[in-house]
Amino acid sequence: MRRSKNIKLSKAKADKYFAEYIRKRDYHNSCITCGAYGKKDCGHFISRRFESVRFDEKNAHGQCLKCNRYLYGNQFEHGQHIDNLYGVGTAEQLLFKSKQFCKRSAFDYEYLALHYKNKIDEL
Repeated sequence: MRRSKNIKLSKAKADKYFAEYIRKRDYHNSCITCGAYGKKDCGHFISRRFESVRFDEKNAHGQCLKCNRYLYGNQFEHGQHIDNLYGVGTAEQLLFKSKQFCKRSAFDYEYLALHYKNKIDEL
């Protein structure tokens, strides 16, 4: 029981720092899907439930609350903008990557948390 609790806490910590990094990275940009300015979420193109792309920086962008929460990430537009930013086919590559098996340990999540905490400090 303790082991799964450690993983859960470490994963939440990594999620927190990753989302904070994405919001800070995209602070001056408009919403990736609709172009609105203002408060943003860390919107994922491919759902966070797919572990292999959960912490992929090309999969996550600053997204307005409306698009992320009420329009379910406005996924089609998000994919189009990903291809515009990183090159045609990037959204498809993320989709392919999302199907790959990925299992992380508490150590992996702690490493990710530290990595993104440091990246926040560098911004």
